[in-house]
Amino acid sequence: MNSLSKLLKEKKVSRLDLHFLAGTSFITIYGIEKHNYKPRAEICERIAKVLGVKVEDIWPKETERS
Repeated sequence: MNSLSKLLKEKKVSRLDLHFLAGTSFITIYGIEKHNYKPRAEICERIAKVLGVKVEDIWPKETERS
């Protein structure tokens, strides 16, 4: 699960702005936000840079369960 929707609201960045600034398609941003698309590392890094956060802030690593 990612926190892209929450960060977009907090940073007051629209999906449209994010897609332009991150250099990816609007459909990609929408898919990521709705959890239908797992982006490549490069796209994750560009999105994090635009939002001024770390990649882990958007896509936290899942903890291992024993």
